[in-house]
Amino acid sequence: MIRARTKLSYTFGTFRFDLTECVLFNENRRVSLTPKAFDTLLATVQHRGHVLTTEESMAQVWPDSFVEGNNLAQNIFDAEESVRRRRSEIHRDCSEALT
Repeated sequence: MIRARTKLSYTFGTFRFDLTECVLFNENRRVSLTPKAFDTLLATVQHRGHVLTTEESMAQVWPDSFVEGNNLAQNIFDAEESVRRRRSEIHRDCSEALT
């Protein structure tokens, strides 16, 4: 698991990583992520502006384990799907509130 050294949270757009609780929020609503999907997305946020290689990503998300590249690909997919689903739910809720 990725540990924060100095920051307790990261914010990007409407999203906020709470590193103390290992939770991702979008507009103060919790985004459901598996622990490894959270770690995968966090690695990306921590290295914004830098393209992580597969090896760098895997070393950060699974520091003491050997895993295959498809595990990383699945976690990226899961993280993207969770973020997409939460955005869709928020958009739907806002639309319903306006009608």
